[in-house]
Amino acid sequence: MRIASGGGNVAEGDDYLEVYHAWLVEKLDGDRVRILTQESQSGVPAKALAASVPNTMLNGHQAWLDGLVAYSKN
Repeated sequence: MRIASGGGNVAEGDDYLEVYHAWLVEKLDGDRVRILTQESQSGVPAKALAASVPNTMLNGHQAWLDGLVAYSKN
């Protein structure tokens, strides 16, 4: 299963933001799941979020992965 999502805004300069995320989910033998991810982010807001502590972006991505694993095992 492949899932992808992208978005952004129509702003220019320091307000410009564009993101794209993709996940390839594979159910494996032995009740295992493999998830390959690809991500790109452009713009000052993305750089600021990536540098935040705690890292909201990293924590959100981990929650996505945990949910995909749980769903894939059903």
